[in-house]
This record gives sequence, structure tokens and C-alpha cells, in this order.
Amino acid sequence: MFTIEEFLKLNIITRYKNLTGADIPGDRPIEYVSVNDLPLDDFIRKNEMVLSIATPYVKDESLMTQFIEGLIQAGASIFLLAIPGDDMSLSRENAELARSGDLPILMIPWDVRFADICEAVLDRLHDDYNKDVKKVENLQADMLKSFLNGADISSAARIISKSLGCDVSITDMSDNVVGGNPAAPETTRIALK
Repeated sequence: MFTIEEFLKLNIITRYKNLTGADIPGDRPIEYVSVNDLPLDDFIRKNEMVLSIATPYVKDESLMTQFIEGLIQAGASIFLLAIPGDDMSLSRENAELARSGDLPILMIPWDVRFADICEAVLDRLHDDYNKDVKKVENLQADMLKSFLNGADISSAARIISKSLGCDVSITDMSDNVVGGNPAAPETTRIALK
């Protein structure tokens, strides 16, 4: 899972200004990235990093309020904005709105290309996706090998448990445990049909 903290450590933006004054939730996931402007409608997804030049919003506080509200409603993970110069600040009302909506807003240098940010975030998201795919492929290969060697259902539970990193219980349709560890406090149950 790619997080805000990991993004900031990529050093794409060497400096930024936290416009809300609130702590940045470093462990919040970033699952998407986009460059957006009003109207937001349904274009923003949950856990999306949103970039904008936001130039019109600097002069029109009600537009900034509308933009922040839209990002909060969508569940955006972070808002990065860039304007020429470094003298921008949010009104007290909009800073409070962002804080209460748990939306970090960072002003980044004007000379940072949005394309570079998008490319770096997408590269990292693709790397994470490819690791997950490889993990599933390895699980499938281990399960197939186990099946071809005539292993029992408990072996399958052990293989899945090792892959997921948690105890696994496999049950039949009547909820009877047929493999795995049913006594574990946190168990992922897999029902056989």
C-alpha cells in the first residue's frame, strides 16, 4: 500500500507548505492520482491524490470552499496545489473545513511538473500491483503443486495461511471445519461449495 509518507519520501517535491496546519496523515493510502478542477462531480475517487493549479480559487474563496468540500465528500487522500509564487494561504474558514474533513492540503512549488508527480505515483502503484499479482501467482502455483501431489485440504489451508500471513479455516457448506486452524482469534474463513 502506497502512502502519503512514502510519496513525500520520493523527493519529487523538495519543499511544500502545509496550508491547514494539521498533522499530515502519513499512513493514509494513495490509490489514484489525478489533475482536476471544478466541477468535481463524480470524478474523484476515494484515496485519490488530487493536483490542481487552483489559480481561480486564490481569488474566489467560495470556489476554494466548493473544491475542498468536493474533495472531502469524495474521500480524497490529499490535495496538492500549485500557484505562481509562495504567498498563498487558506482562509481560516477553509483551513478549518479541511482540518475537520481530515483533508491535507499542501502547496507545492510552481515549477514541479504535475506529469512528473503523476508518473512517479503511477509507477509506484503499478509496482505494488505487480507485487500483489506475483503473490497470487505464487499462491496458485503452490496450490496446484499441492493438489497434483495429492495433499489434503489441511495442506491447502497451510499454503493459504502462509500466503495471507494469517490463520485460515476452511469449512464445508454446513460450516464444519475441514482444514486449517479454527481456534485462531483472527481467522479468515473459506467456505467450500
